[in-house]
Amino acid sequence: MDPFQALRHLRLPKGNLDLTIGNFDGVHIGHKKILQSLNPHRVVLTFLNHPQSVLTGQSPPLLTLPEHKINLIKELQVQTVCQIPFTPELAKMEARSFLISLRSVIPFSRLILGHDAVIGYQRQGSAQHLLELASELGFALTYLPAVALNAEVVSSSVIRKALTAGQLDKVQSLLGRPYSIQGRVCPGAGMGRILDCPTANLDISQLALPPFGVYAVWVKFAQQRFKALANLGCAPTLQRQTPVLEVHLLEHQEDLYGKEIEVSFLDFLRPEQRFPSLQALKEQIQQDILKSRTYFVTSS
Repeated sequence: MDPFQALRHLRLPKGNLDLTIGNFDGVHIGHKKILQSLNPHRVVLTFLNHPQSVLTGQSPPLLTLPEHKINLIKELQVQTVCQIPFTPELAKMEARSFLISLRSVIPFSRLILGHDAVIGYQRQGSAQHLLELASELGFALTYLPAVALNAEVVSSSVIRKALTAGQLDKVQSLLGRPYSIQGRVCPGAGMGRILDCPTANLDISQLALPPFGVYAVWVKFAQQRFKALANLGCAPTLQRQTPVLEVHLLEHQEDLYGKEIEVSFLDFLRPEQRFPSLQALKEQIQQDILKSRTYFVTSS
């Protein structure tokens, strides 16, 4: 099976092509440095699934789902973003075969990689080996140094750890933006309207998450941004089994069902908790709405 079959009909920029390869989960400030170093004739190759899902059989929770990742990369003025599955066949390719096959579909003149990037079966494509292959195959190879913040090298794993700990300010600094979740609004149980707080629900099953609780958030869709309140978790009063992200727009009543939205986490308002009754939960939600409105007033 040809791992690059999906790339054989690409419309590529004209001129000498710069290519970078990586998983780019989160599209953090280290990734941005790589992407912004490319010349205008640039191509980004990334993966639909995390390589660890194949290499170790277990993927870490993701910071960005595939479509969200593409959107974030394109916001950096990258026109050509390619996503392919990271397959067992791809994992077994030696570095030389990988580069020859890849250049047959993307004839790049320069390959730009992050400081810790390796290519090829069993990580054989070290910097020295890739420099030798670049000379043999006739392309330039550039490694970019690590990006550090407060003496800590920026990485997706560092961001996941900070996110799990609820360190939203640190996560925002490492990402260069607030942590956000993008997805298509899916059906809910209809409890939001019963609680006088209609919500739009997102599936979060594959994602890295901040602590369960209530947040002030921005909701973006159709190039518009709306102030909102979000509940992340299992809603213990309602005894859900599966965590979900629910968002309630504060100032607009938009039908978001089926729409692609992005939810940006701004401020943690309170932890998730169980209430003795639906009436008690309804009263708390109204307090949460007031608290979120106050956040937007004081932070503007």
